[in-house]
Amino acid sequence: KIYCDIINRLEKAHLLRRIYCQRLTAKSKLHFGQIPVMNYISENDGCTQADIAERLQVTAACVATSTKRLQKSGFITKTIDEDNLRCKRLSLTPLGKKALDECHAPFDEYDNYIFRNINADEIKNAEIFLDKLIYNMEEAIGDNHSGADFYEINKLIRRVREEKEENKDI
Repeated sequence: KIYCDIINRLEKAHLLRRIYCQRLTAKSKLHFGQIPVMNYISENDGCTQADIAERLQVTAACVATSTKRLQKSGFITKTIDEDNLRCKRLSLTPLGKKALDECHAPFDEYDNYIFRNINADEIKNAEIFLDKLIYNMEEAIGDNHSGADFYEINKLIRRVREEKEENKDI
């Protein structure tokens, strides 16, 4: 019974954060799906659309649509690679950097707010607990033990979608 309560609390925390994120992005110059694309370009200046698709675990068509809109809005530039004329390198414009910074600030404020009355020891203990829980869950599904960063989570989301499709006819 206590296990169910913990899982329910984790689910609730996830959903509450998602609601907050959706509200924030509704007020932003950037759409929810554009933020990871902009973050990736910011961290990997000169990357390609294929790089983004691979890292974010989305289709090339999805990235193409997103980058086209971002370019039209003046947030990114596409520069033709001198060594491969079919390849376009992506970079943030000053306007794109400003929009991304403006988008990050409220998320940072939210994170500071939700952790405001939790001390460093409690945070470390929660991290240890969650790492153990995730380790056991990965083991239960026969998965290798990967990190918990944004990109690893995207891989899991894609895997959930793929497995759902595979089991659709069962």
